[in-house]
Amino acid sequence: MSLLMSLLKYRLKRVGIDISNGLYLAPAMSIDLEAPLSMHKIDLNTRSGIIPRIGAHTYIRSGCHFTAFQEIGRFCSIGPSLRCGDPNHPLNLVSTHPFAYQHRPPDDAVRKIKDPPKIGHDVWIGSNVIILSGVNIATGAVIAAGAV
Repeated sequence: MSLLMSLLKYRLKRVGIDISNGLYLAPAMSIDLEAPLSMHKIDLNTRSGIIPRIGAHTYIRSGCHFTAFQEIGRFCSIGPSLRCGDPNHPLNLVSTHPFAYQHRPPDDAVRKIKDPPKIGHDVWIGSNVIILSGVNIATGAVIAAGAV
């Protein structure tokens, strides 16, 4: 682990944000964290242009991958191996294979990106859950393990 990452973890821990080894943040990504908070070996790779927010008293277990999200509320419990905000393949082209769209500009109307997911307060999410783009999870919801 680099000296810079060690220093960052130390400073965050002092204000109540516990980050384990293995956290990945996309380059130049901004995120709003509200202490206290606990995150373990997760991948925050959001590129939606929105500064995502994670609320206080939330914990996120290992193996979670966030391609996009707007907000995770306070007091949320997120189990391992969550996938959140992955884009869909366009269904209105000649094929769903990437050859049909990979060389088009990213803002092309063919590839409609839905709003990043939003997770309310006091939400419990089991392991291996997939949250699709455009989904909003209400406060107090319980999402069973393996749900899509």
